[in-house]
Amino acid sequence: RMLRAVRVIRAVRMFYALRFLSGLRVLLQTVVIALKSMIWTSLVVLALLYIFGVIFTQGTVDYCARAPYCFDRVELLASFGDINRSLISLFQTMTSGIAWQDLLVEFEDFPSFYYWL
Repeated sequence: RMLRAVRVIRAVRMFYALRFLSGLRVLLQTVVIALKSMIWTSLVVLALLYIFGVIFTQGTVDYCARAPYCFDRVELLASFGDINRSLISLFQTMTSGIAWQDLLVEFEDFPSFYYWL
């Protein structure tokens, strides 16, 4: 008789725990849905970062092709000399690692398209 009562108590405890697990299941489903959206948003941000990195690198290369004193501008080449440096510089400005105004000074001699971009 006592053993039967213990089994009944275990079964009731299990149903009680399952009630809380349904809330956990809903929470996990919501996190998975949000994670899927976050991945797509991150891909869009990375694509935009890459596009602007290519634009600024191409602008730097074009500027250096027509300006003989370009290679004296160490900060410009350090920030936008190749695609990797451009992506790092843009990522740093996006995450408040570098102030955009500090990099904007490098585009003073560029055509206004790059300055306003």
